[in-house]
Amino acid sequence: MAEKSMKMINMQAISAAKVQMAMTKSKKAVQEKLKAFNAFLEEVNHTQLYFDRLCQHLSENLVIPNVYLGEKVERPKGEEKEEVLKYIAATSGQKFMLTKLLKKDEGSTFTIFEKKEGEEEEAEPEK
Repeated sequence: MAEKSMKMINMQAISAAKVQMAMTKSKKAVQEKLKAFNAFLEEVNHTQLYFDRLCQHLSENLVIPNVYLGEKVERPKGEEKEEVLKYIAATSGQKFMLTKLLKKDEGSTFTIFEKKEGEEEEAEPEK
């Protein structure tokens, strides 16, 4: 009986070691991808290319199939102005989003711009 217990313990230790090795390899792979991405970013001198590559990086490394980035802009709506999200970059399967606008009253995306209790107001960037 003790021999079976020892074999089980050894098998568990071997399994744990294999898992640890896999995690280490995975961690190294992620670090290499991040290093390559950072090197790419240092060389990018075109904003659109930067955003496209960011979408691709997020999709690949966070295992999110569809990624797109938007910019909050104002557009005329009669005599008023309306806040919308204009999509500025997307993964290859989502390029159609670049022709779309998301209105403030559609979905819940605009909640990320709402001030939370106790939060200070950020200064708007200069244009």
